[in-house]
Amino acid sequence: MALDLKLKINTANNCKNVVIQDTTGVYNSKSNPGGWGGFNINGNRQKFNLSIFFQIPILSKPDESNTPAVVRLLYYVPYDLISFPSEDTYRGFKISFTMQQLLNNSDLANSSESLEKIAGEYVNFMANKTVFPDGLFDVIVTVSDTNGKLSRSVVKSFKNICSAEKNVNKVLGSVNLNCEDCDDTDIEKALLAKSLLKAIKSI
Repeated sequence: MALDLKLKINTANNCKNVVIQDTTGVYNSKSNPGGWGGFNINGNRQKFNLSIFFQIPILSKPDESNTPAVVRLLYYVPYDLISFPSEDTYRGFKISFTMQQLLNNSDLANSSESLEKIAGEYVNFMANKTVFPDGLFDVIVTVSDTNGKLSRSVVKSFKNICSAEKNVNKVLGSVNLNCEDCDDTDIEKALLAKSLLKAIKSI
């Protein structure tokens, strides 16, 4: 069996950072046949290259037909932000970055004149944002040998609802259950917010 890359992706630092971690583990013929080493790619940093991309979907402005379209901006994740637990292998790599670090320190992998314009507008839009935006993103990790003959890739979708979850918890925490004379408007809003969050999680 070939290398089967596994990733753990989550938000941290109060919704400010996205953390991507390799959880593939070491090769074992029975318990982990897709792990690093053995008959698979060992991830030696002298013989292999590691590339990580982060894809951001953007809803573009409507065209002449008044129909908006989803444009996907594919960014290289800066290599110098990646940490490695071992000096000689990519195994167990981990990276943490903010949206500003990604947008300001990386180039578009699918660059074109139209995409560069949209990317510039998105950079301006995100300029004063301190948290990683909620949304559905794709993480693409590729390990390839220096000769370009051996390569393994994985694409994993990452659904970030960190800010939405925080806001719903704030609404739930503000409900006054001890007020007998109050109407139930705050409770209804809180329950609606909770049900909407549950629906988003299940998508």
